[in-house]
Amino acid sequence: MGASPEPEQPNDADGLLLDFVRDRDTACPRCGYNVRNLTKPICPECEEPLVLKVGGRSYPIRWLLATVAPGIFTGIMAGVMAVIFLIVGPPPAVPLGAILTGWFFVTSAAVAGAIILWSRRFIRQPQPRQVMWVVLVWVIHLCAFFIFLSYALP
Repeated sequence: MGASPEPEQPNDADGLLLDFVRDRDTACPRCGYNVRNLTKPICPECEEPLVLKVGGRSYPIRWLLATVAPGIFTGIMAGVMAVIFLIVGPPPAVPLGAILTGWFFVTSAAVAGAIILWSRRFIRQPQPRQVMWVVLVWVIHLCAFFIFLSYALP
């Protein structure tokens, strides 16, 4: 058996990327900013690290899922409450807390649906802004949970 061939030296991936975008109008995969004539492999608009690769584009959806999860859950709860009211009927006197809870559940589900509908716009935002939306949505839902809990407890 002969000696194995020498492994090829790794290509300068950043240099190849910069050569590729030097004379081309190419959009950043996250925000759509034209990255023609870059000097470093980072989008100047959204600060997404850029790589040159062959294949389909993958969308980072973890922040999208974390943002819509509370709304999906509250939408399910609104549906469960609606089914219960259809089967049993609403109570004779509906307390204000129950009305506010139902309104919040439906509104939260509608907002989550809108975010899902415009998910590409959400994904194209810089990651720090996506994280900001996640934190904001979760803080609102946790505050609402404790407010509604205070209505439910004597």
